[in-house]
Amino acid sequence: MNLMKALDVLEKVETTLGLLYRHFSEITSDDPEVSRLFADLADDEDSHRLSIRYQQRVARSNAEGLNEIDLDTVALSAF
Repeated sequence: MNLMKALDVLEKVETTLGLLYRHFSEITSDDPEVSRLFADLADDEDSHRLSIRYQQRVARSNAEGLNEIDLDTVALSAF
């Protein structure tokens, strides 16, 4: 798999997890501590997604140096 494809898959995973944690935060709003935990986790996933977007930009600017990488995306394909 090439690096750009792997980063695309990982970005989707981080986006999905962030949305899931935001949803959990909303449905647990009756317990502020639990809701805040899920909101913090969602923020972490958003940060990860932004890091991956940065890595995508760096990889695009150095595309000639990209090699195939070994990444098993079977488990990630559910996202």
